[in-house]
Amino acid sequence: MKYFSVILFTIMLASSQNDLVAQNNWHKINRIIMNAGPNASNLINSSAPHKTIVYGLYSTGSTHFEEYQYKTSLTEDIKFGFEAGLGLEVMLTEKLNLILFINYGTRGIDLNYSSVELDLSSSTPGTVEQSFERNITNNYLLVPITIRRQIGNSGLFLDAGIYTGILLSSKVRSLDKKIVSHESGYRYEFQSQNNIDYNKLDLTRKFDLGFSLGIGYEYHISKIWAINLGIFSNIGLLTIDSKNDNEYNYSLRPNGLGAYPGDQLNWITEVESKNYYGLNSNATNVSLSLKVGVAYNLSSN
Repeated sequence: MKYFSVILFTIMLASSQNDLVAQNNWHKINRIIMNAGPNASNLINSSAPHKTIVYGLYSTGSTHFEEYQYKTSLTEDIKFGFEAGLGLEVMLTEKLNLILFINYGTRGIDLNYSSVELDLSSSTPGTVEQSFERNITNNYLLVPITIRRQIGNSGLFLDAGIYTGILLSSKVRSLDKKIVSHESGYRYEFQSQNNIDYNKLDLTRKFDLGFSLGIGYEYHISKIWAINLGIFSNIGLLTIDSKNDNEYNYSLRPNGLGAYPGDQLNWITEVESKNYYGLNSNATNVSLSLKVGVAYNLSSN
């Protein structure tokens, strides 16, 4: 996807050389554009390399570990939101325009994973039920700068360029739940649920950068007004986590009350991982939006 963006942008610039003409208004703002619509976003490479979540039990001063073998999907863990903006268009050639937009848009992930598996760690038949949910909503001020290539007189157009994003807010809703039950009557249950505004923790990177692509159709109602419909995509290049890099270390915890130092059978090796709310610190943003817009021609006279 990232390399495709570069190739498309290069082809558009190269093909525009045949359209270069002398125009008095090529360097002036040609139109004002407004558009808005729903968007769908996700995190690329969102699955953490180490899935152990560490919880501090402050009443006892101890540390509690839970491991969640969740799975992620680029097509299923979609976060739905909204995007709207205002843009300026500068004519470069007869078929080529420079467009600068200021948008407000939502990015994030809506991960809801649950599973029921056999507990193979015990001689007594049993099951392990687990739920792992992360609903992350990151709101950005986005500034895409693109080159728009008109395809003949068909009304179709292609956009390619870059975007920058400034984080405005970040909220996380999480649920971690695990139930281990055996036929012998043994049952263990752990649950941690949070609804927290994490802005003050600065875990999400405040600045984003990536490629911006689009394709659409525009219909001119008059010499002054036009309406357009387009599909636009942003592909992030920077990792989402501003603090962690999936750092981890190993530690031992007792497996039962009878564990003692040197008793390897009753001690379990745990991986303590620091990442993006249990997800991969190296994940990047990706989004797809469907927008309807209007354009006002400033140079109609």
